[in-house]
Amino acid sequence: AASQEALDELTRSLGAARDRVASLEGKLTVTQEQLTAAHGAADRAEAAEGEARVAAACGVMRLTQVTLAFAPGLDSDVADMLDSEAVANAGDESYELKLATGRGVPEIRGLLVALSSAIEHLLSCAQMKACENEAQQRRVEE
Repeated sequence: AASQEALDELTRSLGAARDRVASLEGKLTVTQEQLTAAHGAADRAEAAEGEARVAAACGVMRLTQVTLAFAPGLDSDVADMLDSEAVANAGDESYELKLATGRGVPEIRGLLVALSSAIEHLLSCAQMKACENEAQQRRVEE
């Protein structure tokens, strides 16, 4: 009888252990699914960051080209406000990818800030020149 009770207890313990193993396997499956989902989300975020960097680099180069095109008639010093490497490669479309992959997000952001400052400066120069031209036109008309 004692051996039967011990056998029954062992059977119950074995059943409980199997239940715990099954529960842990279920949790492990959920954890693996969460891990797979997290890896997928990280991959998508990384791809989105790469696309954003390429788009920002494209914007930097296009704005650099436009700024340089308007600068000579307004202010010759504006090129000094821009990134020298971007200015040197302004006509090279392949440089956009190099810029996107070779510089970090803070550096690209810094280039955009410098460009916006240069553009604001050019707009201010253009406005001053327009005012000077209007004043000169009025003097001529008088």
